[in-house]
Amino acid sequence: MAGEKPTTIFGKSRDLSEGGLLFETNQDLTVHAQVVVSFLIPGADRMIQADALVIREVEGSDGESHYGIKFLTIIEEEKQIISEYLASQTGRP
Repeated sequence: MAGEKPTTIFGKSRDLSEGGLLFETNQDLTVHAQVVVSFLIPGADRMIQADALVIREVEGSDGESHYGIKFLTIIEEEKQIISEYLASQTGRP
């Protein structure tokens, strides 16, 4: 896989964590595919972008494919943006 350019994917985020996200897309992906994800977080001043790995595929209740994505590389400042957003959603400090 050395030298291969990751696939850029487009989809709708369903669940976000500090380590990755679950999303749905019309694109066919395979487990272990390397992808690039970019997304906005409410209140953030920029897009979050990360190289990521597809780690699982599940069928959603809507019958669509949902993919679990694990962040591989993400800059520390963007990790902090995600952490702060998640804390604001769960009420944790």
